[in-house]
Amino acid sequence: MDKIASIEKLQQGLSAIGITDDYTQVQDLITELHFAYEEFRFKQDLPTVADQGILWNVAYYLITALSYSGRQARLPSSVIEDGLAISGLVFELLGRYAAARQDGDASRVCNLNASIAYTLSRYQANSSVLAKLQFNEDLLPSDPDHFIAHCDELGMNLVFGLLGRQFFWLSQNKSSFLSAIQGIGPEHIIFEEASFWAYMCQAGGRFADFMISGEELAIAECYENIHRARDLALNHEMLTEHWLASRLLNCVGRMEQRSSWRVLQRQHFSPEYISILTRFPWNSVHELWDSQIEALEGVDLQDGNKGNILSDNIKRALVTMPTSAGKTLIAEMLIVRALERYPDAKCIYVAPSRALVDEVESKLHYRLRFLGYKVASVVGSFEISEFEEAYLAKINVAILTPEKLDYLFRKRDPFVSNVSLIIFDETHKVGEGERGWLLETLITWLLLKPDIVNTKMVFMSAVIAGSQHTAIRLWLGQGNVSPVLSSNWSPTRQLLGVLHYVKPNPVWRRPIEEDDSGNRYYWDQIACLTFKYRMGSAQRQIDGLYGLRFAVDQNFKRVFRETENRYERCLRLVQLLGTESSILVYFQEKADLIRFCNGEMLSRFLPLVTDSRLQKLIDYINTRLGPDFPLVRSLPYGVAFHHGDLPPDVRGEIESAYRSRAIRVLVCTTTLAEGVNLPVKFFILGYPQTYYRNRLSVRDFKNIIGRAGRALVDTEGAVYVVRHPEFDREDQDGYHDKDYFNSLIDMPDESLILHSTLTEFGGEDEVITQLNLLGDVINDVETLLQRDIDDMADEIRRFQIFIFTLFEDGIIVNPSNDNIEAVREVLQQTLLFKLGPSNQIENAVTRLGVKFAIVSSQLESKRLRRFNSSGLGFRSNIFLEQVAAQIVARTGDLPINEFSFENVITPDDLQAIMANVWETKPKQTDYSSRYFKTILTLNHYAILLDWVKGLDFAVIRDNFFSSIKDIELRTEACQSYISKQFTYKLPWVIASLHTHVEPFGNPILNFWLNTIPAQIKYGVDTPEAVYFCTVGIRSRFLARRLGEIYRQEVGAMVQEDWDPVENWFLRLSPFSLHERAPDLPELAIRQAIRRVNTIRRPSRRLFADRRIYVLIAGWQYYNGERLIDEIFAQHTDTTLELKHEPENEYDEYAVAIYWPRVHAKLGYIPREHNEEVATLLALGHRLEIRIITIRGLDAGGRRQVEIRIEIIE
Repeated sequence: MDKIASIEKLQQGLSAIGITDDYTQVQDLITELHFAYEEFRFKQDLPTVADQGILWNVAYYLITALSYSGRQARLPSSVIEDGLAISGLVFELLGRYAAARQDGDASRVCNLNASIAYTLSRYQANSSVLAKLQFNEDLLPSDPDHFIAHCDELGMNLVFGLLGRQFFWLSQNKSSFLSAIQGIGPEHIIFEEASFWAYMCQAGGRFADFMISGEELAIAECYENIHRARDLALNHEMLTEHWLASRLLNCVGRMEQRSSWRVLQRQHFSPEYISILTRFPWNSVHELWDSQIEALEGVDLQDGNKGNILSDNIKRALVTMPTSAGKTLIAEMLIVRALERYPDAKCIYVAPSRALVDEVESKLHYRLRFLGYKVASVVGSFEISEFEEAYLAKINVAILTPEKLDYLFRKRDPFVSNVSLIIFDETHKVGEGERGWLLETLITWLLLKPDIVNTKMVFMSAVIAGSQHTAIRLWLGQGNVSPVLSSNWSPTRQLLGVLHYVKPNPVWRRPIEEDDSGNRYYWDQIACLTFKYRMGSAQRQIDGLYGLRFAVDQNFKRVFRETENRYERCLRLVQLLGTESSILVYFQEKADLIRFCNGEMLSRFLPLVTDSRLQKLIDYINTRLGPDFPLVRSLPYGVAFHHGDLPPDVRGEIESAYRSRAIRVLVCTTTLAEGVNLPVKFFILGYPQTYYRNRLSVRDFKNIIGRAGRALVDTEGAVYVVRHPEFDREDQDGYHDKDYFNSLIDMPDESLILHSTLTEFGGEDEVITQLNLLGDVINDVETLLQRDIDDMADEIRRFQIFIFTLFEDGIIVNPSNDNIEAVREVLQQTLLFKLGPSNQIENAVTRLGVKFAIVSSQLESKRLRRFNSSGLGFRSNIFLEQVAAQIVARTGDLPINEFSFENVITPDDLQAIMANVWETKPKQTDYSSRYFKTILTLNHYAILLDWVKGLDFAVIRDNFFSSIKDIELRTEACQSYISKQFTYKLPWVIASLHTHVEPFGNPILNFWLNTIPAQIKYGVDTPEAVYFCTVGIRSRFLARRLGEIYRQEVGAMVQEDWDPVENWFLRLSPFSLHERAPDLPELAIRQAIRRVNTIRRPSRRLFADRRIYVLIAGWQYYNGERLIDEIFAQHTDTTLELKHEPENEYDEYAVAIYWPRVHAKLGYIPREHNEEVATLLALGHRLEIRIITIRGLDAGGRRQVEIRIEIIE
């Protein structure tokens, strides 16, 4: 909250309007008012707040004075905006307080003023939220008498519609308002008031037309009508209306300045793209936030000037903004600009996790498909199948993980031969673990790579310390212009509360009850909630939320004591907050998620939820993981957990259910909380560390809590940290660290400092020792090969690959022990060196880099190419060369029809690879859990065969991991093993093996080794199933089933010919898929149809031709077959009605067809046309739909009904 109402901003704002009293009094009153509502939330008892009149006067004076044009001309814009933001905050809090005391009129006035003030400041998202609270889309005048009776209510609804950005509603309904108002003659007592609202109605409607279509005449007429309304009010001494018209004139001007049409026209975006942002009723962008405008128009350059991040002159840029400040839209605009300028080039978006990859793909695809661009994600490790290569060849924008991007450049894939833009999201991940070092070396390599020096690269993050911007700028610049766009602005504010326990004071020590046995009960611990307002030292505390009791007998011997574990403490907080709003609970340890979701414990705190969507999810999890899986017991309470070791399709369904509010409370680890946007109102930090002191970093905590408070849904999010009593105890082993816990609360800037992970794997002394040890002994290929690979940290192995690659690309030249400085000069371009390591570290890294470069120079160029293209370490490549030779010798005389998975990769091959190739060696943590002591002996080859043959996950889990008795731990261990060994490691190694087999020239063997990695990664064994996995079907069971249906209906897929499969897939509907595969769970059908919706291109035939003829879909599942004869026999009028179903579980664009005479559903608009029909309906177009004829029978022997859809107006 201090971002809006800090003492400095208060002082500046109040001084600007002539108030020079004690600013701290105003700040304290704001805090008290906010705290009063929080106390009401938790105790349902609204405290009295004195001096509200002072706050009202300050807020009203701020909004009136700072929106006056004369004062605006004399003051800096930042002072005006900060003062107006404070005014908006005060009015919002006054309105919230009034609503709590059920004073609707006062709340409405406060929300109106708050919405105006927020619009005139930088918080238009908050303005929209507050106005929509008061807006009623059904409130329309039916005739003049209705308007006369409800004049003020109808007029203010127009205002709230304007401030709530309900532009489609305003544009569609202005005529109904005007027709009602125009029937009021001059003789009527409210004629002047009606005339005022007539002008305002025309102004609002025409302004909406401008925001939607960019029509210049519309904005001119808008201003003209507001001026007329204001003059009318002034002439007739309608002071309230005059004030309102004057403020709305300012609001309209401000919204116009920030409109997509004004901002993006200045940046020369095509009208087609701007129309896509503004004309569609879903996910429309009519205004840009100030942080986004600054990114487009106000980037700080090194010479002190302002630049444009879209400019071709800026090749490198760092964008640092808080979470939810609009970075994704900036990325979209960068991509659109790149594709408009270079239509034949490709764009790449790099995201660190699969969950974030999926989300970014969905967001970018939504609008870019209307421009004819194809967006797709390709995930996995350092491998790419022929299917993925064919998929990449068809797309314009690829969403990739760092590993996949690294491999594409190593392999020199055609997709990356012409790239105009690369965006790296979550760039701060360079400082986190082994993947961080991979990301750092990947970025550095690309920055130095000569053939992509002109490729634009933009790096985004929410949590990079400001003190490091210069070092990171130097790293990213590499001789190019490297601006930094840094903004602390976020669209919503956040409140931080700490739940803690205190010993009762003497008052609470009195007995609270006595039972029949004479036992007396006392309070033991009292739960309190402290709010840290971050406004100076402002803190407020709610005492006595609940208490824990103890009892003593007549001899004062303790006979009873209540205790709560960490999960019950969190559930108490959930219970107090209520589950009407979305709650996200975070634990660092996966085991804590399961314990939190204990069904018996949940039943003591939460009621059962009746929701058919939850039952469908329970049925799906029953099918996938079995009836004993813990989620089956927690979902009836609207509670679920989410972590990385759940099967991908189950994770996806949980995320979907949480977004739709079927799941009310979601308990998660970093796999979901980092990067993925979720509808979070309340965030609860349940426990920030594991049993082995693996702690949530302050950087991750700041990034995660940025998701509390959804822009355009909430004005404020709340973060609650549970301070468990153990963090206030002094324990000798330091497990519970009070200083660490306090750092989470205070979030000091130094906690966000990045460190290069090459120096982090064992402390500086250990790092120097390892680096020098290797540097002492490595002189050539043989000495490097003799080093025991187990002695090398993963980061050092990656460093070897990095140096080999730099030598191959000609970035390191002529390495020798006498030419150390040449290598040092290259290494000085890494983030490691830019951050200023110690001389010992710098010298040790340089020395080892020289030795690695010398070894790389001794390899024959083609051999070096194979080594580098694999991404594996040196020794792993040497071993795979030997395996390749053995496989070639073994299969050389094998007939074509005897080639199979088992003949190409035998059990001995797999055993040797997993024993000798470091990157695929199974570690104990790959298939076990730290919570059980069982050491598993696994038959890796048997698991692999069952996986590729498509056995259900639950069958594999129970067959091979049965020694783990707990089903959730068994599931976790099995999924962890599959994710690491099959999804990540083995496909990478087999793809590298293929690289070493290729020189032998065996085409059949090459074909098999090119196919096997995809089969292992996806766990399927047919090309059709691989296709469905490649295009985004996350359930391998569903992919296999779709492949089987395709083969039954069409035949086997012709190698590398994707088009027939894609065309078949895009024609699927929920009805046809259910008919073809009645065994599929309902959620599986939904997964398939949602994926079809994601990859299909929208039809524009109705827009272009204004008339189309289609067949009714789903006719046989509704009333169509029963009613069709009646419709034709008894009625000449075959006009039908359409109804959009945005909540349809399968398709948000579903449009149902009804026969209006009996309001019976006949079916649906076919899916290839439903989006454009739904859009036309939402835009207010009138469509005429008539039955034309009954066609012949379909393949199932059913009649088909053709209808005509025509745009009338």
